[in-house]
Amino acid sequence: MDKLRPYELAMIRWLVVHGSSTRAALSDELGLSYTSSSRAAQRLVSLGFAVEESADTVDRLGRPQRELSIDPNAAHVVGIVIKDRAIYAVGCDLQGRIVTRATASVPGRGKSFDKVVERIAGLARQIADELPTFDAIGVSIGGVVTESRWVKRSAFLDWAPDADLAGQLGLAFDKVPVTVANDVAALCHDYILFGDGRLAPNFGLITVGRGIGFGSADLGRLPERIDDGHLMTHSPIGGNRTCHLGHTGCAAAYLERQSAVVEVSGKPQQSSFTAIRNALTTGSIPRLGRLNNPDDAAQLLNEASVALGHLVATYAGALQTRKMILGGEDVSALTPPDSPFWNILTDRTSTSLGRDFDPQIDVSILDTDPRDWARGAAAVAVHELLASEA
Repeated sequence: MDKLRPYELAMIRWLVVHGSSTRAALSDELGLSYTSSSRAAQRLVSLGFAVEESADTVDRLGRPQRELSIDPNAAHVVGIVIKDRAIYAVGCDLQGRIVTRATASVPGRGKSFDKVVERIAGLARQIADELPTFDAIGVSIGGVVTESRWVKRSAFLDWAPDADLAGQLGLAFDKVPVTVANDVAALCHDYILFGDGRLAPNFGLITVGRGIGFGSADLGRLPERIDDGHLMTHSPIGGNRTCHLGHTGCAAAYLERQSAVVEVSGKPQQSSFTAIRNALTTGSIPRLGRLNNPDDAAQLLNEASVALGHLVATYAGALQTRKMILGGEDVSALTPPDSPFWNILTDRTSTSLGRDFDPQIDVSILDTDPRDWARGAAAVAVHELLASEA
């Protein structure tokens, strides 16, 4: 597939985010001359990325206007996210619409690299067989990823350092580009192209589940990752809980799954914050047993909710953004309407000095459906598919 030049890429991204537009409007929005805008539009149409049809308007000279819009069937990608127990895959068109999906378990207790790669390749083939075209693969995984290829460290899998995930998958798919990304960074790509973050000038993203993840975007771009969240997660917020590294009173001490320990059937048991929240209503945690001390469990949830509120306010202030997106398996359990999370945000934003500032934070809570994470991997594939200069 032909790649797009930078200004053509800017045009197609604008169309993905905002919808159809005339050449003249695109020229104004993108800062291009009308001639450059027209040439870009013509090339997008010739490459099959876009279609141009008559609009119901006329220009200043009374001539009928034509509107350019994305052809969603111009390309299709496979997005795959690797979780600790399952691998989720989706097939998407150029506008992020899910055409088909599939799921497989992570093979074996050892979760060896070769077996996981084989399982991913099988899922990708299954998805690709149901797509009109098969143009790229995006894979996301918790951990540290470099050069869109190497998994230096996996959060869930006991792989050797610098596992060549993109290279190994590339051997199975001749001429189909494979891109690997951190799973939270992939979610950021999803929300730049297809979700809540696409109309925000910048945003931050925090996920809370098996781990705590951080991402951000500014003017549609992701900054270079220098850290996998350690710097923010271990920010001190006070209190006497201790994280797994021995820090007292840091955010991780309250938000790590290791901290979600409650008395169940007379024994201390580690669970998820979501299971604990549900247990306050039902009285028991599935597969573990009855909750012995509901008050202690409620306090644990409240303290975690407070910690998340401080973390969101601090991260928003550091990024200078009004838009924060929260996701992950446990976020909903820590942010119900009556939780202290919202009180902390109100308190933190009301303490801004000076009447010229209004640091209100718009918070979006994501669904925890794993397919959202898989679509994030698909968004990475779309981004890479379009990003190279011809």
